[in-house]
Amino acid sequence: MNPRQPERPMSCETAARLRTLYLCDELSATERTALEAHLATCAMCAEELARERTLLQALSTMPRLEPDLRLLEQCRSQLGETLDDLPGPARPRWFAFLHSASGLAGHPALAAALLLLLGVAMGYGVPHLLQQRAEDDPIVPVVTVRPQLSETELLQAQVEGIHWLDTSADGGPRVGIQLAAERPLVLEGSPDDDAVKLVLMRLARSFEHADPGLRMESLSVLGAERDDVQVRQTLCEVARNDRNPAIRLHALEVLRGLEQDDAVRQTLLDRLLHDENPGVRIEAINSLRALLERSPEQRDPRLLEVFRDRMQRDPNRYIRMQSAAALQGIGPREVY
Repeated sequence: MNPRQPERPMSCETAARLRTLYLCDELSATERTALEAHLATCAMCAEELARERTLLQALSTMPRLEPDLRLLEQCRSQLGETLDDLPGPARPRWFAFLHSASGLAGHPALAAALLLLLGVAMGYGVPHLLQQRAEDDPIVPVVTVRPQLSETELLQAQVEGIHWLDTSADGGPRVGIQLAAERPLVLEGSPDDDAVKLVLMRLARSFEHADPGLRMESLSVLGAERDDVQVRQTLCEVARNDRNPAIRLHALEVLRGLEQDDAVRQTLLDRLLHDENPGVRIEAINSLRALLERSPEQRDPRLLEVFRDRMQRDPNRYIRMQSAAALQGIGPREVY
């Protein structure tokens, strides 16, 4: 009898195909075990899994538009007739899977994920498409000026859109911020313009009311001025206090490379200790480890304390492993 050959380790390509099913709890026990073994040794795949989990959590909190049932039935009927008219090989491979009543019945969690994405498309994409069409309507001209608004007016203005413009004459970046007014008004300027920074920092701190997509855009623009003390404080505040894990994660991403700053480092330690989202904690530990690699002499006692705590108590295996590796890189075994 031939000895049993050892199982080959899972590749990153295979892991990428299984991650969504893993999050939806649709893997067999064997597949789950193999994937978890791969994630324990592959930091890149573990981080991607955390990002996908964060995305699904963020999508689940978005408002959804309830479409008219007659419209849905008409669209489904027309789609079915069109696909039925196609020759067999030309049909999408997923058509038979969706067409049969049993296609999704055996995968309830996957079906819920697909319905969630459909809900996002109807409830988020369609309204934004209609809004974009309204903005492009020539009947409502947009006044593109550099308005001279007071600081009070800037703080009270409602932001309706953010977009990058062509570079200025000196080659620097410029941004346009559409503000709500009697007529559509666009505030133009470079990211270091005081009025632009004031509006974007106020928008980034609007944790409860502002559109999440606009707040993500505001963080991206503010990232061009992250050396500014007030901007950096705003990014740290968002990373600590925003209820949306995707926005907290993006704030930490914008702060990458600034770990030497005490406020940034303390924010990273705070998120590593207290953030409930594993993707945010993974971003924090990766940034702190990058700090140690750039500055091996870094002996901040807070780092040792937090790494010891996470090595022993974090529910995420990747974070426990990275914490242990960080402690090993800091000094002798006595420190941990």
